[in-house]
Formats: sequence, C-alpha cells, structure tokens
Amino acid sequence: MALPTDLHNPGAPSRQVDPCSFAAEITANDNTDLTIVPRFILISKGTDTVANLAVIMDGMLTAVVLPLATGIMHRLRVRRIMSTDTTATKIVALW
Repeated sequence: MALPTDLHNPGAPSRQVDPCSFAAEITANDNTDLTIVPRFILISKGTDTVANLAVIMDGMLTAVVLPLATGIMHRLRVRRIMSTDTTATKIVALW
C-alpha cells in the first residue's frame, strides 16, 4: 500500500498522518509569515466557544477570517496568522 503524499512535495512520503512532535504559542502578526507551516491550530478565548482567526492559508495570497470552535485542534495549513480581525486570545501551532 502506498503512503499518502505531501501536497507540497508530490511523490514524497507524507508525515501528515504521524502525531505532532512540536507545538508553539503563536503571536498574530499582520506582516510576518510563520517560520513553519503547521499541521494543526488550537485556539482559545476565555470561556467563549468560538473565536475568529484571520489567516493567510498556505496556498493563498489574501487573508480570510475563519470562525472556529475553541479548544479543539483544527487541521489548517496556514502561513500567516493576522492580528487584524483575530479575536482568539491564545493560538498554538502544532506540527
């Protein structure tokens, strides 16, 4: 059986199905890309169950605002997390 492939490197075996090995708290910034493209994003906002996360997805050029449930891991490949329009107070990237 063939392994799933990485969309960013066609033909290479993917580690997308492996558990995450790293995590880091992210500070949203309108001008700076993340140094890695995470596999998952985890957000929180006090006791709220939903928070907005403004991101530029790995394959896009413009920002999009995503209303996301807090406290669960979201499978998102983002290259930038914008401070403008983001209401989440804690953002953790996992890869």
